[in-house]
Amino acid sequence: MKTIQLIRHAKSSWEHPNLSDHERPLNERGMNDSQIMSQALFEAGVEFNQVYCSSANRAQLTIQNIAEYWQGRTINWQTSQDLYVFSGSAIWRFLQQLDDEWNHVTLLGHNPALSDFINETQAFRIDNLPTCAYVSLAFYTKQWCQIPEHHANKLGFYKPKMFRP
Repeated sequence: MKTIQLIRHAKSSWEHPNLSDHERPLNERGMNDSQIMSQALFEAGVEFNQVYCSSANRAQLTIQNIAEYWQGRTINWQTSQDLYVFSGSAIWRFLQQLDDEWNHVTLLGHNPALSDFINETQAFRIDNLPTCAYVSLAFYTKQWCQIPEHHANKLGFYKPKMFRP
């Protein structure tokens, strides 16, 4: 079985319109939500093993903030330009190239790619994955190159709104 955890980057800032999309940081709500989600995911028993993050600043700041407030062991991640994408098909391509040694991976990226990918798995239907939301999906296969499109099971779905005071 292959398990995928998806996290959409937290709310980004538009305070500096001269920054490129790739360079935008998080706004205050994004910083707060990633801290809230760090605690909520830890309490839900989530583990982070192989973590791949979009190269965009807002995605990296999201995982940095989650890691900073994580109560478990250290979270290590690597950035990938291949996750700075906006289509579900790019997520499929990324997953199919993973080493089969890893059964459990986390991808931190962007919409509409993540929402499209979730909908293509048919695990459940979502119009728009909220910022800093988390989804876990299971595919019953032994190889990443054979993860079946249109067939996954939803293991978890959390969003910051569920945990805000």
